[in-house]
Amino acid sequence: MPLFGLAENSLEHVTVFHLEEIGRKMEINEVSTNQQFKYVSDLSELNFGFSSSNHWIKIVLHKELSPGNYKLLFNTTILDTIELYQAQSTGYKKTLIGEGFPNSERYFNYLFSKQEKALILYVKLHGNGQPIALPMTLNKVEDHEEIALTEMLSMGIIYGIIFLILLLNLVLYLNTREKIYFYSIFFTAFSLLVLLYFDGIIKLFVFPNSLYWNNEIIAIAFCGSFIFSNLYISEFLNIRENRLLFKQAFSVLNVLFFIILGISFWHPIGFNFYLQANLILTSVEALLFFLCILSVRKTEQDYFVIQLIGVVCLIIFGTTAQLFFVGFLPLHFITNHAVHFVVLPQLFIQTIALGKRLAILVKEQSTLQLAMIKTSEHYAHSLINTIEEERKRLSKEFHDSIGQNILVLRNSLLKMLKGNPDSNQQSKFNELLAITAETLEEIRQISQNLRPTTLDTIGLTASISS
Repeated sequence: MPLFGLAENSLEHVTVFHLEEIGRKMEINEVSTNQQFKYVSDLSELNFGFSSSNHWIKIVLHKELSPGNYKLLFNTTILDTIELYQAQSTGYKKTLIGEGFPNSERYFNYLFSKQEKALILYVKLHGNGQPIALPMTLNKVEDHEEIALTEMLSMGIIYGIIFLILLLNLVLYLNTREKIYFYSIFFTAFSLLVLLYFDGIIKLFVFPNSLYWNNEIIAIAFCGSFIFSNLYISEFLNIRENRLLFKQAFSVLNVLFFIILGISFWHPIGFNFYLQANLILTSVEALLFFLCILSVRKTEQDYFVIQLIGVVCLIIFGTTAQLFFVGFLPLHFITNHAVHFVVLPQLFIQTIALGKRLAILVKEQSTLQLAMIKTSEHYAHSLINTIEEERKRLSKEFHDSIGQNILVLRNSLLKMLKGNPDSNQQSKFNELLAITAETLEEIRQISQNLRPTTLDTIGLTASISS
């Protein structure tokens, strides 16, 4: 993808030069007469990595370039200030473009008209130890409107999908209360913040006049996404139970992310340190992810392939983004959107993995419910058998033990009556006989109710009919 997307889709009428300002600051009049500008044969090389020097870019638009209204857009990764100078007959017109300038004094892009004559533009990039790269496009205004509409539609679709993923994780968390969905919610939220920053939305609409918070937003977003990604992986693969060493490594990594995030609030030195330390920690995290996935292959086979794909994408595109930030890779479509290629696959793959995990949990829950039903049925059957056995035992005890004892007592009373007792004793004996007879009848009824004899003689069905 050419940096200068002209209507003719050609660079033959545009020439670019580069000059690094070392040691002392130069004014535009001195720069315009400087003979040390180097010709840039490949515009994708305008990536200088971490640099404390200022850089000047000289853009010559030849008279052969078709006249019309043009728009020059800059989409830098992390850059404080950009100054643009246009050569005119009376001198140089200065325009402030970078986010380091107040909103009322700067432009988000640069509009100008190209006449028949040649036109020279000078762009000054202020270096302060941060990565300096200058992705820029030059389009005719009428052609750019169509491009902007396509970009807005694409961004709308992407952000809509991410919002649905965030909403899905929230619903799953509220229904399951599992920590993994809680971690996924925050990972998605911080990843969304990363994309909003690199797509320029934070710069344009959230903190248009605050360079400090522009920088801090990306520090918070990066650290938050990596911290919750670590927590997510630890929970997803049961590292706390299976791999204590990896659990400790992820814990140390999270502490280090918190430390460099705290340092980043000290501008500009602390923030520049954060940028370099973040590159190191993210590389360690990607390697740790890879080793962790390999180590749990046997115990977590259902998730192995899905998470391995996510880690491979993280390593490939994460490394690409880092090499771009340090200036080892030139500007092109992949490097300019490397962060998108890191974040989006992670979100989509994580959603697929969580969906698969939910399906497995639902299946396990269904199996558990069936097992519980069978267990309940078995328990109920066992309980009924136990109760019946106990009733049978009690019935036998009433009939054979207590009943026999009372029967012996009754026979003894009858024998005593045959001994011609006096009238008072005979009355007492008759009263006791009546009580024993009544007690024997009650015992017989209780024994019959506890265990009807028909159950053992003719069976349950015939007993019910009877």
